[in-house]
Amino acid sequence: MFDDTRLVISGSAVAERLGVARSTAYRYLQSLVSSRFLEEAPGGGFRLGLRVLEIGRLARRSYGLSEIAVPAMTELSDEGAPARPPARGGPETGTGRASVRRDPPARG
Repeated sequence: MFDDTRLVISGSAVAERLGVARSTAYRYLQSLVSSRFLEEAPGGGFRLGLRVLEIGRLARRSYGLSEIAVPAMTELSDEGAPARPPARGGPETGTGRASVRRDPPARG
């Protein structure tokens, strides 16, 4: 229901989208507000609440750098950029954490 172009949604829109009565949608919305998943927007309607940000932060912590970086690094490499996927705990890091290694510039 939320995306980059829809940051606030009305109770009526929620009811329509879910195919329920407005009273039912508002009951759902108030439950989400009381749990901090949503909050009432100053101009009316509802927006994502702080609990969603907390969950997003926890989700980010559950992903290692390799899981996030490898697809992007592979795409860059496929496009000809001098990049290799991160190595875990190699001599470049000294920490046991992933780091991004860059290939040296081509000589020629």
